Amino acid sequence: MTTWQLAWRLIRDRPWLALLNTVLAIVVAALDLLPGPIAAAFFDRLTGRGTPGFSAETLIAFLLATALARTVLKTNAVLAATLHEFVAGAIVRRNLFDAILARPDGGRAGPSPGETLGHLRDDAAQAARLVGLLCYGVSAILFTAGALALLLRIDAGLTLLVVLPPVAVVAVARRGFARIERYRQESRRAADRVTGALGEWFEAVQAVQLAGAEPHLIAHFRRLNEERRRLTLRDAVLTRALGAVFANSASLGTGLVLLFAARPLRAGSFTIGDFALFVYYLGSVSEFTRFFGGALASYKGAGVSFGRLIGLLRGAGAETLVAPGPLHLTGPLPRIEPPPRRESDRLVRFEAVGLTYRHPGSGRGIEEINLRLRAGEVVAIAGRVGAGKTTLLRALLGQLPAEAGEIRWNGGRVADPATWCVPPRVAYTPQVPRLFSETLRDNILLGLPADEAALTVAVRGAALERDIAALEGVSRRSSGRAARGSPAGRRSGPPPRGCWRAGRSCLCSTTSPARSTWRRSACCGTVSSNNPA
Repeated sequence: MTTWQLAWRLIRDRPWLALLNTVLAIVVAALDLLPGPIAAAFFDRLTGRGTPGFSAETLIAFLLATALARTVLKTNAVLAATLHEFVAGAIVRRNLFDAILARPDGGRAGPSPGETLGHLRDDAAQAARLVGLLCYGVSAILFTAGALALLLRIDAGLTLLVVLPPVAVVAVARRGFARIERYRQESRRAADRVTGALGEWFEAVQAVQLAGAEPHLIAHFRRLNEERRRLTLRDAVLTRALGAVFANSASLGTGLVLLFAARPLRAGSFTIGDFALFVYYLGSVSEFTRFFGGALASYKGAGVSFGRLIGLLRGAGAETLVAPGPLHLTGPLPRIEPPPRRESDRLVRFEAVGLTYRHPGSGRGIEEINLRLRAGEVVAIAGRVGAGKTTLLRALLGQLPAEAGEIRWNGGRVADPATWCVPPRVAYTPQVPRLFSETLRDNILLGLPADEAALTVAVRGAALERDIAALEGVSRRSSGRAARGSPAGRRSGPPPRGCWRAGRSCLCSTTSPARSTWRRSACCGTVSSNNPA
């Protein structure tokens, strides 16, 4: 899909909002046309050249009323445009987030979290900005057409003379748009490298401290940031330079009016009011020229942003990015219902037959794995770092595509492990704990409705009563931010989260000491026996 098609899909998703935005912009443009004829009539009235009609005082009152109406309507037009861009950006972000969560690997095989956040923030905003420009562009075109029609009625030759310079400037400056697109891509990639590095470093603070690598890390960060500064500055300078060229074309047109209107003024065929009308509309026409140039630059930037966002979809169609759907921006949020637990979900036997997966590039992984797990069993898989323990777990869950072999649940073949091995059948606790800056209770529930009895069973099943009690200031209401600062807190969230979501089976990946391994194994065994439903 082209950039225009993607933008049109976003506009069509909320037609009433796009219509409101466009109508308000058109009404404001119509009001912007009025001061020109009123000013022309005013000056002609002062010089005695105007036709009998309104007095100077009445014309001044018209100008004030028009200015007041323009102020009120422009305020509402800006609010409507802001809301429209916000909604368009929210649609893109929601769809992208849904696509990432729907992938078997949960986005781990894509860019770093820092880079992904940059896409969600900057690229989605650039795409939404294009939607706003398209709606505003309708009013800008209508205003310019109306202004040119009035000017042509007064003096066609002078009108063409003052309009040609801005048009020529746009034609020449268009050659710079390809360079803008390239500079924008390079600056965004540099920013992604900075945010990606920051995200990775925050996750590996302890490893950096143990290696004493802080000076090297800071030096590397400075190099990355200097490259980002240089490329962003280059992009900004070129964009501002083209904007200045568009803006100053109005001054060139005004100069031409002064030069070529002198003789008609002396001859009386061109009045002071006509001159005022020309000067007023000339600035507005030149403003449209600047808008048109900026819109072309934004179109190029939006094309870059759409391309980067589509790259995060990992094979999903581009239409996924702009698919319609609810945003729940007003009113209460919809209730999240836990997935239903059916009798067929009860685990009796879980098997892997001939399971094989090799990592691209290195060729390392797992090969011909045969594994059988029964309900109530606690199974620990030990091995050296890099032996393939986590790879095995992720292949069992379908997070990595198996090259050979199959997964069986209660003797039946599982066609798609990625969609089958999910709560409430299976839960997965990764070796790196993930806690959000919310209460420990919310970290376990993750939006699901609370069931105090089941929550207590999950905490007990994870053998975490003492750890929770050890957290400063207590209990299930302790802060996730504070919990992340202590070893007890860091291991208090994920295990009971898995036990809460899937009481039948829980796969755990850990590099922790034996106590933590026992704790997570206890989580599997205890929950399997205490929560058979």
